[in-house]
Amino acid sequence: MFGRIGKKKEKRNGGGIGIKGLLTKFLSLIGVPMSLCFIVVAIVITNVVGKSVSTLTNTDLEKSSILATAQVDTYFLKYRQMSLALAASTQTIDILEETNVGEHFNTSESYNKVLKTLDNIFKDSDALVSVWVNDIDSSTYMLSGGVLSDDTFRITERPWYKDAMAARALIMTEPYTDAASNEEVTSIMAPVFDSSGREIIGFAGADFSLTKLENIINKYKIGESGFFILTTRDGKVLCHPNSSNLGKNIKDLDISEDISEALSKGTQGFVDYTLEGEHVHGYISIVGDTGWTVISGLPEQEYNKSMSVLNTTMLIIFTLALIVLCLILFLMGKSIISPLKKLNDVANEIADGNLDVKLEVESHDEVGQVAESVNRIIVRLRGYIDYIKEITFVLSTMAQGDMRVQLKQDYIGEFEAIKTGLIGISKSLSQTLSQIQNSAEQVDSGASQISTAAQELAAGSTEQASSIQELSASIAEISDKANYNMEKVILATDYIVEANKKVEQSNHHMEEMLTSMKEINDSSKEIQKIIKAIDDIAFQTNILALNAAVEAARAGSAGKGFAVVAEEVRSLAARSADAAKQTEALILSSMEAVRHGSGITESTAQALREAAIHTEKVQSVIVEIQNGTREQASFIEQVNQGVGQISSVIQTNAATAEQSSASSEELSAQATLLYDESNKFVLPEEFLDVQNGISNNNVND
Repeated sequence: MFGRIGKKKEKRNGGGIGIKGLLTKFLSLIGVPMSLCFIVVAIVITNVVGKSVSTLTNTDLEKSSILATAQVDTYFLKYRQMSLALAASTQTIDILEETNVGEHFNTSESYNKVLKTLDNIFKDSDALVSVWVNDIDSSTYMLSGGVLSDDTFRITERPWYKDAMAARALIMTEPYTDAASNEEVTSIMAPVFDSSGREIIGFAGADFSLTKLENIINKYKIGESGFFILTTRDGKVLCHPNSSNLGKNIKDLDISEDISEALSKGTQGFVDYTLEGEHVHGYISIVGDTGWTVISGLPEQEYNKSMSVLNTTMLIIFTLALIVLCLILFLMGKSIISPLKKLNDVANEIADGNLDVKLEVESHDEVGQVAESVNRIIVRLRGYIDYIKEITFVLSTMAQGDMRVQLKQDYIGEFEAIKTGLIGISKSLSQTLSQIQNSAEQVDSGASQISTAAQELAAGSTEQASSIQELSASIAEISDKANYNMEKVILATDYIVEANKKVEQSNHHMEEMLTSMKEINDSSKEIQKIIKAIDDIAFQTNILALNAAVEAARAGSAGKGFAVVAEEVRSLAARSADAAKQTEALILSSMEAVRHGSGITESTAQALREAAIHTEKVQSVIVEIQNGTREQASFIEQVNQGVGQISSVIQTNAATAEQSSASSEELSAQATLLYDESNKFVLPEEFLDVQNGISNNNVND
């Protein structure tokens, strides 16, 4: 047995399909993601710390720049306040107002007081070169120590004069080299207004050295190589790490244009620039309102020095931690995988059918519990072999058709359900087979009845089909008659339409004749008026002829010829009157005849109108008859189609009935076959009793 198992194991392990080790999976699924997460966390922490270090460096750079700028501003503030106080002093105002054109300050009563004040101010600071007062009217000045200007001095020619007059406020000049001390100095001056406070009468100020500015700025250190650059409003360099650049303009130095642009715009804040080819990080700050600028700088190497040290340290720490993590994961995986390998070997033996094995794992964790469970499974599987043999025997018996099965052993666990299921399957199959036998008998009986009914239905359908054919022929003849009637109705409709048109034409001609007779009547009335006019003319002519005869008689023999003419005229007038009366009588007779004819014509026209109306009614009725006839023909056609469909259905029913009869006979044969097949099974006695009872009931039915 062990030889067979060994061969199967050898077959499993040598089949050519590589199985990925659990240790490799463990390291791939757990170690690699943890290592990646660890690396990501290390990168994030390094970036966060690096940004913090960079922020601290920038903060230190900003603070140093602001403090240095504040010190420079404080240095200037002392001299600015001194100049403003001297310009606002009443002694200064008095001496300037008292000094007229062509005079010197020493002619004024306030000279000694002002001189004392200038000397006191000069003694208070060792950076002062001189303290002075200028008068515009006299174009003179006086210095501390009692030095007065000579006649060549012109205040309006001083380079700062126009700017001071335009500003009307305190100003500070660009640095220049003092001839006496050879030091870099600058001047601060404030305008002196007259007593009214409207007009500038002079200036008060001081010249002080800038030597101490470099010492003040250099007190503040930025790292080891950091530096400051101090520039004036016009860009003159007063403080620089390279002493050779002092006094030059910032634009002339080897420095990036970003600085020049920032200075021209008055920008304040952090700036990155290059100085003499080296990249520098710095900060720009403006000294008060002087326009002077302090530029700090820290070389790139020193700026990133802390970051580089931090990155190196973090890299070493995280690399060591990653190595330790991987080692721990490897040892953990190995301690977990070793018992699982033993479990895999035992499982393969069980899969090959070898139950004479035992899993030995000395562990009290979950793996040890799994090993104990596997050992219990092996014991349980050994007990299941007897169950399987009996179940196999029972299934084999049922496969041979014998449903009288019994399970004699006491089944426990999941096999108890198998026992219950097998017994239930046996009973269910026995009951089903018994019902199949009963159903087969009933199906055989029902199939015979269906076959008889189908044959009767086929015979009835054949008789119905014959009747439907006769009915269809009658309906077809009725349909032909209806179509013939519809054709005659259509012809009558055409005749009525033509007659209606003729009546309408006659009516139109009568209307025209009525119009003509009305015109004749109107003309006769006009002729009557003319005849009446002729009658009136004849009457007047007769009267005139009578008057002419009377006058001729009065004339005697001289008027005889005129009397004859008058008589003839009278005779002619009488004949004209008679002719007019006759003509009037004839016209009246014609008018009466026209009036009578108009009445007859009107009656005829009215009769024609009524005939047209009746003709239209007859046409409407014939059209309705035509439509009804057409609808009857359509209905008859539909009835004919319905009868055709009924005939088709009846024929289909007949064919279906014949098919049903054939199918019933086939079903009866199949039921008999099913009954014979079900009788091959040996059923328990209780189902045989039930089957016999059902058969008896069927016989009784």
